[in-house]
Amino acid sequence: YNPGREPRDMQLIVSVKPGSTYTPDSQGNHDLFRQYGRIGIKAGTEVTLNITFQDNATRSSTTQGGIDFTFLDLDQGLAGQSSEYIEVGGFVKYALMSTTEVQVSPGAIVGTTRFSASKMGLPADDPIDDAILTLQQKNRAVMLSFENAVMVEVTMSCSAGTVDCNFLFKAKPSLKCPTDPIT
Repeated sequence: YNPGREPRDMQLIVSVKPGSTYTPDSQGNHDLFRQYGRIGIKAGTEVTLNITFQDNATRSSTTQGGIDFTFLDLDQGLAGQSSEYIEVGGFVKYALMSTTEVQVSPGAIVGTTRFSASKMGLPADDPIDDAILTLQQKNRAVMLSFENAVMVEVTMSCSAGTVDCNFLFKAKPSLKCPTDPIT
């Protein structure tokens, strides 16, 4: 999604950052889920991913210009177990609902920000369509705006617990109306 610019046929290429380890959830979820990218990770682990933009015509990495990413469904299990967070840097701004459940703090690496779950969630409250998100679903999302991004590096972490974590994301500003100007 890139408002005011000519649409381009692009792919998002998601890969594990060299030096990081990916331990999938018990279901092996790392796929498209409904209309979202989904990365499932085992409880008690984290992974750092590189998300690059590839031009379908040339098959080469490309600068996307301005792009918005939304990470959705940041939640946790019972008693704060299997709590999800993402750490990311390089964005020019972020957006949360005024009633957000997402906690914001400095990341472990200078220049990154941590967005953490603070409330319990269930599979039944996972988003189906970002055009019709419930208030609760919006409150568990963060939208990040990037300029001239060739790659987005994001660390996804699931604290210890009995339930694995699923991270949902989309290269679209799901917390803004598509006709709203990006400010």
